[in-house]
Amino acid sequence: MALVLADRVKETTTTTGTGTVTLAGAATGYQSFAAIGNANTTYYCIAGQSGSEWEVGLGTYTAAGTTLSRTTVFASSNAGALVNFSAGTKDVFCTYSAARSVYEDATGNVDGYPITGGSINNTPIGGTTPNTIAGTNISSATQPTNTVPALALTGTPNNASGGKTGVLAVGPNFSASDKNIMASFVQDINDYTQVIVQNPNSGTSASADFIVNNNNTTGAGVYGDFGINSSNYVGSGPFSLPDATYLYSNGGDLVIGTVSANAIRFVANNGSSDVATFSSGGILSLATPLAISSGGTGASTGNAALTSLEGFTTTATSGGTTTLSNTSTYKQYFTGTLNQTITLPSTSTLAQGWSFHIVNNGTGTLTVQTSTAVSIGTVPPNVTAMPTALTTSGNAATDWEFGLTDFSTSTGTGSVVLNSSPTINFLGLGSGTAASPPLDFTAGTNTTTPVAGAVEYDGVSFFATGDTTSGRGFVPTIQTFRLIANGTNITTIANFYGTTSNISLVANAYYDIEIVLIFLKNTAGTVTWTLTNSAAPTQMVVDYEMSPITGVVAPPGTATTLRGQAINVTAAAYTFTTGSISNNVNTFARFRLLLRNGNGTSLRIQATSNAGSITPLAGSRWFAQRLPDANIGSFAA
Repeated sequence: MALVLADRVKETTTTTGTGTVTLAGAATGYQSFAAIGNANTTYYCIAGQSGSEWEVGLGTYTAAGTTLSRTTVFASSNAGALVNFSAGTKDVFCTYSAARSVYEDATGNVDGYPITGGSINNTPIGGTTPNTIAGTNISSATQPTNTVPALALTGTPNNASGGKTGVLAVGPNFSASDKNIMASFVQDINDYTQVIVQNPNSGTSASADFIVNNNNTTGAGVYGDFGINSSNYVGSGPFSLPDATYLYSNGGDLVIGTVSANAIRFVANNGSSDVATFSSGGILSLATPLAISSGGTGASTGNAALTSLEGFTTTATSGGTTTLSNTSTYKQYFTGTLNQTITLPSTSTLAQGWSFHIVNNGTGTLTVQTSTAVSIGTVPPNVTAMPTALTTSGNAATDWEFGLTDFSTSTGTGSVVLNSSPTINFLGLGSGTAASPPLDFTAGTNTTTPVAGAVEYDGVSFFATGDTTSGRGFVPTIQTFRLIANGTNITTIANFYGTTSNISLVANAYYDIEIVLIFLKNTAGTVTWTLTNSAAPTQMVVDYEMSPITGVVAPPGTATTLRGQAINVTAAAYTFTTGSISNNVNTFARFRLLLRNGNGTSLRIQATSNAGSITPLAGSRWFAQRLPDANIGSFAA
């Protein structure tokens, strides 16, 4: 069904009421409503040939029965409603309704837009402003001025969250949502979609640019520019290269980055991998390491970078001269059995503070001299020298700092053997661990002549020399065991200090041992002490003392304190018995042993209570230290 208007269409009807009218045929000189076409609509007017009844509206013509239904009334003698026509002949004709007319006024403009519905070229029309304009071109009849555009699109973006379109929308709605959208460009297509800004001019100043501004736009202003130069662009600097695409900030910082934990990647020549990458942690990695000549390391790993920067040169000594220059590697290693002279470059060719790492891994001596053959030092075997340029103009020995690191060889895990009597002003030791001590001496031979301030270790004992007059002295290393609580009551022979409390011994070693025993005699009677060596000693000297049998006496003591000695003891088990000790008294006893061990591996301190029991008391303790075999010190005649 379509809206059809035709000229000179007029018929009559005698239909009464408010319903569909039956047409009686064309009036003389006119055509019938058949010109409208079956089921089409048209604008009609029904007017009584006598009287004041009339009606204008939209009707639908039906060929069968030649009727016209009164679909919509625009205006009528019944206040705009259907007219209940009375008897009589009425004229029915096509008209151009004022309610649906569009016309050009005297100034050439279409005035009013009194349209509330319908469409133009299938384009829906709003009440006063078109919702959509369907066409191929929108053009302006005027050129823009400094303040007036040729074509203006006005509107305020929606500032509420959830917006899916803007003031200007090309394509369907934005699939996500946001607010304050000025324009949206959406196309759902399995191909690239584009928004193009082109300047086809090939002139020397031509470019195409996207510009963003903020509130600070006075004068040159603060702005960002993303653009492309023409193929013939002329200017200075990288931003003026022909065909160059650029991104820059004027008047403010340019920030390029990611907000989330993502990398920044740079690709050249459509490569399959990055030429440079900033990781999400801010670490820069290059596909090709930056060359040393460009300020890089020329390497992609830390170890390789150090080797690349420092360099490494090995030279076999020949009894000749090796001349270094400002292009020589930092690390210079020399091997061989002959001596060698090393000539340093002139300091005028070096940066102040430049140094060489010269390692003598040979058995000969290296002599280091300036470029004018002034000797500045020698490097013994297994020693490293580090000559450093102090100036950039002189070639005297004083223009160089010559230091020996004095490290000869490294052995074991983390240990270093010092050579050539180095001077160490401060030695800081790290923290030890369960597996590694902070300081570990390797056994060696003591110096023939004691050296004041020396600390030595011969594999058995530590030695220290305070002064050469008194000579070398040994540093005691004492083992000890203490009862931290009262022991188990002893009746028959048993270890006084408990099951695992014996003194460990080294075969044929010499010991100074002190044994302190504090005990409670629970029943009056004697106690038998037994010093049990796992094998007969070579010699043992025993010095014994004990409080009176009536119990301990506070200082200054009493004459009844018991004391005795034994010398040249060679029995594996040395035993003696005390006098009868009073009941329930605390008793103190002490042994001092000088033991020359045989093949024994341990010494036990055992007790037997000959009546009742004894209780070993907390605080009882033994001390054992191994003594050097030889006499230690300087002795006067």
